[in-house]
Amino acid sequence: MKIAKKVGLVLMILLVFTQSGFCAGFQKVDVDLSRLSGIMVYSEVYNMMYEPQKYAGKTVRMKGMFYAVTEDRPKPVFACIVQDATACCMQGLEFRLKGNYKYPTDYPPVFSEITVSGTFFYENDGWFVNIGLKDAVLEAWR
Repeated sequence: MKIAKKVGLVLMILLVFTQSGFCAGFQKVDVDLSRLSGIMVYSEVYNMMYEPQKYAGKTVRMKGMFYAVTEDRPKPVFACIVQDATACCMQGLEFRLKGNYKYPTDYPPVFSEITVSGTFFYENDGWFVNIGLKDAVLEAWR
């Protein structure tokens, strides 16, 4: 009986953490796109592009397709791409993993489904605004 109570308590704690916006490493998530429908994720990423200052410094989690841009770049650029509900339009966020990872050995295959979380940033050089996730963690891929 005591074991059943302990197991139940552990399961209850895990349920509270997973339902309250905590992700891998017990990091609080401010914007969880991984639970939204395709059209809602697409719309929210558009909002991030349109008003990046509202999201700066917030922890974002998203699920999408992994993509790497390696041509004509000194360093590869990695992104999590999402599609709208009709799969006609795509948007994505660049992500920069926390730690020292090497491409391609430490990354999933291109077009894999991934879940990534990190701190939202934006950089404005006067001409372009670049948005993405820094100190990112790849939570899962398949």
